Amino acid sequence: MPLFKRLLPALLISPCIHAAEFSIQPAVATLHYQAEEHNQIGTVINQESGHLPQFEISMQAKEAPWLIKIDYSRAEGDVNYQGYTQMGIPLTTRTELNIESWQALLGYQWQVADQQQITLGAGLNGLQIDRHILPALGSLPLNETLNSQRFVLSLSWQWQMDALPVALNTQLDILPQHQNRLTVDTQGLYDTIELDTDQHTDWRWALDAEWRCTPNARLGIGLAYQSYQPGSSQQGILKRNGLAAATVRYPGSDQRLLVLKSFFSWHF
Repeated sequence: MPLFKRLLPALLISPCIHAAEFSIQPAVATLHYQAEEHNQIGTVINQESGHLPQFEISMQAKEAPWLIKIDYSRAEGDVNYQGYTQMGIPLTTRTELNIESWQALLGYQWQVADQQQITLGAGLNGLQIDRHILPALGSLPLNETLNSQRFVLSLSWQWQMDALPVALNTQLDILPQHQNRLTVDTQGLYDTIELDTDQHTDWRWALDAEWRCTPNARLGIGLAYQSYQPGSSQQGILKRNGLAAATVRYPGSDQRLLVLKSFFSWHF
């Protein structure tokens, strides 16, 4: 869990921040994952889809009008893989997928109405996707790790209902990619290689509804959608025992992540 290890110091420091309000929010979720890779003329060369269980945790320290928020999530499971071998033969197999994400955000809040407030935020985001494509007839196993570092620009709106102890939160994040790196491991066929890919701008939208069941505890459900589009790489040289043996190029991908979650939060 390399991303979690990077985030751990921030998680430990956050409770120590002097704040009028501190909260922690664990969540369980279902992630629907879809991904496609295209060749240079736009034809789909492989695609993956499936549902994964996901765990999330968020920590927030708030001293009005400022807040600091730390998020971490992890999803793991198998998805369907459809593509082609290098000979052009259709290929169907499974991919063992592990998706980790972390985010650190500094936000500024202000009231726009009696029961409404807006938050502007900026921060950093990390996303790591590990793919283990299982062997099938005509293909060998393949491991790929895609690691992206991104900036975050965030706008959120919260509305506390008058008639009910319910709050609605909606958020839009713009995520310019700062660095994308793909590590390809052919499990001994060739030496491991790293490829840097082009940077694009991703986005994410989320909607939560939470019910205040006690002065300190809240229950809620949420929906989030993210578009993630790492770009293509330059052609790299695959080596075997240090000697050039073949070439490889990452074509870029179009990945969509849809999350439905339920959560509990504790405020103190």
